[in-house]
Amino acid sequence: FTCVDSFDRIIMSAMMQEDFDLDAQTLGSYGTVLHNLTQARKNRRRDPRAIRLSAVTKAILDLVENDEDATHNGNAPSASQVYAKCISALEGTLSSPSKSLSSPNGIADSLATQNALLELLNTTLAHVQPAALLRATVPVTSRVLRAIVSSIQSVESDGDLAAAAGETKDELGGVNAVLRACCTASARFLKRLPHDTDHNQVQQLYLSTIVGLWDDRRPKVRRAAQSAAMELLNDPSCHVVFRKVTHKYFHTTMARAQRKANSQNQDDSSSSAATASATTLIHVLPLLEKCIMKLDFEVLSKDVMELLALLFQQDATSAAFDFVAMVKVNKNNS
Repeated sequence: FTCVDSFDRIIMSAMMQEDFDLDAQTLGSYGTVLHNLTQARKNRRRDPRAIRLSAVTKAILDLVENDEDATHNGNAPSASQVYAKCISALEGTLSSPSKSLSSPNGIADSLATQNALLELLNTTLAHVQPAALLRATVPVTSRVLRAIVSSIQSVESDGDLAAAAGETKDELGGVNAVLRACCTASARFLKRLPHDTDHNQVQQLYLSTIVGLWDDRRPKVRRAAQSAAMELLNDPSCHVVFRKVTHKYFHTTMARAQRKANSQNQDDSSSSAATASATTLIHVLPLLEKCIMKLDFEVLSKDVMELLALLFQQDATSAAFDFVAMVKVNKNNS
C-alpha cells in the first residue's frame, strides 16, 4: 500500500494535542476486533471476501508495526493508527500506476482491495478516540471517500472496464459493493464528527457520497445510501447540516417534478424529461416517507399535495398520465 506522509503527520499531530485516554480504554476491545478480522471464523474460511479482508487487515497491521514514528509499547495497534493507514491505503489504490487501473483485471483487483479496506475502515471508525482526531482529518478523509465515488463514475464510462467492474462471481465485490461500503463509511465517519466541524466540509461529503446515490440506478446502492442517511437523521444529536441538505433536496425535487409535469402537458417532446423526473421520485419517495417527520413537515407535505393535485388534473389520455401512473404504482407498493 502507498502511505500518505501528510495524513500520518496530521494523525500524529492530533495525537500529541488531544488526550488519548479514551483510545487506550478501547484498545482491548479493538484488539479483539482485529484478531477476529485476521483469523477468519471456521464457517467463513472459504469465503473469498473474508479471506481478502483478513489479508488486507494483516497488511495494514504490518504497516502500523513498521511505522517508525508510532509508539506501540507492546500493545496491539490502536484504532487511530489503523484508521490512518486505511485512509492512506485507500488513497494509494486511487493513485496506483495507470496501467493497473486501465485493464479489466487491474480494475477488478483494485475494487476488491478497496472493498476490503472500506470494510476494515467501517469496523474501525467506531473505536477511534477522541472524535476531535476525526475532525482534524476531515479534509483528507473526505477527499478520499469522494474520490472513490468519482473514480467509479469514470470507470463506468468505459464499456470494457465497466464490464469488469460489475459484481464478481468470486464475491470479492465490484462497483456495487464498493459504493455500498463507501456509503456506510461516510455515514459512520460523519456521525462521529463533533458539531463544531466545518459545515461546508460536512455538507460536501454528505452530498457526494450519500445524497448523490439516493437515485442510483442500482437498487442495492440506493438502499445503502438511503439507509446511511437515515442512520444520520435518526441520531438524536444529528448534525444540523444533514436535515438542512435533505430538506432542500426533497423540496427541490418536488418543485422540479411540478415543472416537468406542467411542461409535459404543453409539449409532448418533454415526455422523456418527465419520465426521468418520475423515475427519480420513485427512487427517493421511500426515503421521504421515512424521514419527512424529521424535516420541515409543513413545507414538504405541501409540496407533495401540490404535486399530486397537479398530476391528477392532467388528462388521462395525455402522455402525462404515464407520469401519474408511475407515481401511483410506487405509492401503492409502499
